[in-house]
Amino acid sequence: MSALDSFDRKILRELEANANQTNAELAKKVGLSPSPCLRRVKALEKAGVISKWTIEIDRKALGLNFTVFVSVKVASHHDNDWQEFIEKIKRWDEVVSCRSLSGDRDFNLEVVVKDPEAYQEFLFNKLIKDPLITDVHSSFLLKEFKPKTLQIPLR
Repeated sequence: MSALDSFDRKILRELEANANQTNAELAKKVGLSPSPCLRRVKALEKAGVISKWTIEIDRKALGLNFTVFVSVKVASHHDNDWQEFIEKIKRWDEVVSCRSLSGDRDFNLEVVVKDPEAYQEFLFNKLIKDPLITDVHSSFLLKEFKPKTLQIPLR
């Protein structure tokens, strides 16, 4: 797809804020009629700019009030060990995201649980017991100030 124009950017910002709106509502907000708006959305999908449609779940409504960012160092940098670790964390429901890092830590996990006691249980019964992990550093989320959206610039 060629460079995004201002309408494409407006469409992406609006969909990022509320992907559940109708095409007519979206078209009105971005200043297009419904047919051209829908063609643009379909073109953004076809180009891979919009890769999937998802929902956002309110974690607190489910009683998941405690978020911890966990930096992890692994014992070995062999491909098999890394793959084993990655497959393991995919099975851990408490881990909602994982990123490989450069620097003195290998992975950053976002862990979401009910409360500090639930995190302690996860830490002691899963992370620390894992023979692949040599070091763990936990940082507790105090308050989130910016949502996890891309926030497409208008220009």
